[in-house]
Amino acid sequence: MTALIFDFGTRHVGVAVANSDTGLVTELDTVDLGGRTRSRTDFESLVSMWNPEILVIGLPLNMDGTTSPQSGRARKFASQLQKWFRKPISFADERLSTFEAMSEGASRETSHAAAARLIGETWLREHAGHKRPAPPTVQQLQQRVDSVRQRSRSACLDAHRHPGEVTLVAVSKTRTVEEVRRATVAGVTDFGENYLQEAEPKLRELAGLGLTWHFVGRVQSNKARGIARSFDWVHTVDSDKVADRLDRARSDCRGRQPLQVCIQVNVDREPRKAGVVPDDLQTLVQHAAGLKHVHLRGLMALPRPGQGSDVANSFKRVASLFEEMRETAGPHWDTLSMGMSDDYCQAIACGATSIRIGTAIFGPRP
Repeated sequence: MTALIFDFGTRHVGVAVANSDTGLVTELDTVDLGGRTRSRTDFESLVSMWNPEILVIGLPLNMDGTTSPQSGRARKFASQLQKWFRKPISFADERLSTFEAMSEGASRETSHAAAARLIGETWLREHAGHKRPAPPTVQQLQQRVDSVRQRSRSACLDAHRHPGEVTLVAVSKTRTVEEVRRATVAGVTDFGENYLQEAEPKLRELAGLGLTWHFVGRVQSNKARGIARSFDWVHTVDSDKVADRLDRARSDCRGRQPLQVCIQVNVDREPRKAGVVPDDLQTLVQHAAGLKHVHLRGLMALPRPGQGSDVANSFKRVASLFEEMRETAGPHWDTLSMGMSDDYCQAIACGATSIRIGTAIFGPRP
């Protein structure tokens, strides 16, 4: 079970994600409301990305456990979240979380995200017995992989493209080693992971299968070294700092090929989404193209959730940026990483060469 955890404050709302099957909880963001009225768009990209089964809101209480004045505002916030996203709501006691977060060294601004993580850790302990649904069988995975490949092939032919131009990356976050192993029997060779800590056991146990591993989550500075050493691809470079850290770390991996990287572009300029905005893209492309231990391969994008033409227009803008950067980017520029389970055919029609598929292969996230 996946939960988004919210620590509510008057000006800031901290957000974390917790999964009761993997036992992982991760800080995601601190949403700065800046004194304005909060709206659905402040949290839409986070809810869309993680698709949680439940939303957990930290409830401010007095130290004796009685209701505090802030509790009513937190409950109102919970009602808004439920109205906006139609997800089940749960409350968690957050009396000590903010104080503990600040004692860990978090600033007042970032303490809400740290507090959300601490609330998530408590939630995990309470839900450790959640029963994980039965994993898909090899036969089920084979049928789903064949379906994705057939639809991908049809989309390529409709766009007058060769089906071999598109790489299927099965996104295996929250999936077990056995589920990934079964997917390899179904013919999948490329897998995407969002978290280094979760991915490392899979990489170790499946090391002899000749798989290609793609990091598709946000690169945290303190994880860059491990990511560069463990993965073949990183799809989410969004700053000079991240590119430099990956390059330095890869330089220490003697005998390894350069790390293949894509720049994540925030094509719809969403304030809460990672990625470089189009106006700053050329500067980052020029910088990354000059690094020695990474090969700059292309762009990755996660368009704003939408319907039909809205998503297609976002894909088209990414494809246009890709062509604009071709001369600047260097000799390895050949990859457009865009399209997921709900929209990969549209992405292929707009030029995608790498599609990242999770639910359509593994089923709903446990």
